[in-house]
Amino acid sequence: MAEGEGEVRRDMWGQEYRTASADCAAALDDYYAQTMAFGRGRGPAALRAAAADPACALATLHAAHFVGPRDRAGAAAFLAAAAASLGKATEYERALFRALSALVGEDRDTEVAVDRHFQLLREFPRDLMSLRRAQLICFYVGRPDTSLEFVQQVLPENQDRNYVYGMLAFPLLELGRMDEAEIAARKGLAINKNDFWSQHNVC
Repeated sequence: MAEGEGEVRRDMWGQEYRTASADCAAALDDYYAQTMAFGRGRGPAALRAAAADPACALATLHAAHFVGPRDRAGAAAFLAAAAASLGKATEYERALFRALSALVGEDRDTEVAVDRHFQLLREFPRDLMSLRRAQLICFYVGRPDTSLEFVQQVLPENQDRNYVYGMLAFPLLELGRMDEAEIAARKGLAINKNDFWSQHNVC
């Protein structure tokens, strides 16, 4: 391993990324956990990860996504840092860069972002963080049918995994398929009683 190149690690979904910093890895774990629990600390966790290792493409990409809606210049700076690290990045980090560049980059385009998230999840179907992001894109643009397609695409690879059934229940509820939404949500709660999307769908 070249000096400064960083160690290949796996995130909580099993995707490979590269960082030289244990603090960066810990902050990324916190960011994922906070995001899935709708915690207020998710943004600061993403920024801590990027600060701990500015050469970690995964960390700077998540930081770009966090600041993007409010600070386009900041998002551009984080994306530039990620781009500078792509030569030593993993395949997952490169795929995520393509998806997030369409979402928060200078030439942001929602349709392209949706298409690239479909591509990303075809290649990395166990990446539930990107599934959550894709569903939020669909929610903001009023496309519950597409949100459901995202979950259905990855569900065969994620049977009985934490959070996935809450993410299945949400678009079913939006589409008025109440009975199916409740079944999915209750399955999610059987796996994790603190799954907030599952809780929402049985309220």
